Amino acid sequence: GSGDDVLRIGGVKIMLTLTTGCLYPSLENLKQVAVGLHSRGLQLVFHAVEREAIEAAALVIAEAQRVVSRGNARHRIEHCSEGWPEVVELIRSSGAMVVTQPSFIYYNGEKYISHVDQELQPHLYPLAALTDCGIIWAAGSDAPVTFPDPMTDIFSAVTRKTQAGQVLSVNNGVTVMDAMKAWTLSAAYSCFREDVLGTITAGKLADLVLLDKDPLTIPTEELKKVKVIMTILGGRVVWES
Repeated sequence: GSGDDVLRIGGVKIMLTLTTGCLYPSLENLKQVAVGLHSRGLQLVFHAVEREAIEAAALVIAEAQRVVSRGNARHRIEHCSEGWPEVVELIRSSGAMVVTQPSFIYYNGEKYISHVDQELQPHLYPLAALTDCGIIWAAGSDAPVTFPDPMTDIFSAVTRKTQAGQVLSVNNGVTVMDAMKAWTLSAAYSCFREDVLGTITAGKLADLVLLDKDPLTIPTEELKKVKVIMTILGGRVVWES
């Protein structure tokens, strides 16, 4: 939490991987680290892409809360790519929130369709499933892996379309308002900053952009074409087209 309104230190990121063929770190080691950090009042931020990693993150979050009950911990699962229904339910029961990257559908969608098992494809980046379960989720770009362009992310979250125009699991699409919330208020919430960021509200920091079109009224196909024409930081115009 140290820092200022421009740059702050947030939670402790814990990398989970299955690249060696099994979960690393092991579940027991993971529990030990997570409970220790949780007990010190820190926010846990788990890098978890695969199902096994997501399940492990949710399990240790639940275990940490069992050992030391902490309200409003806001532990996060980053990416959460493989969201089978039982995995989503495990996240819900753990009390974790999710920070994910809908634009991966747009930029990587063709690879998912050609390389990912067909049974898994409907559950990739399960935005609607998370929303329906009441799980708070925020969106990010994961730049420089993809471009830091929120409007492409919003387009992807709503339409579930790839760059080539194919649709990946349309049932996991969300409304424009839900997608915009993920990039604003939920993003602020994910780092305990919703009191000063996330909405245009009296008393909050005047950090905002002016768009050339209203995302709520245009056809969804136009979302990725919306442009920023002014950027305001702390109430001061810092850029305009």
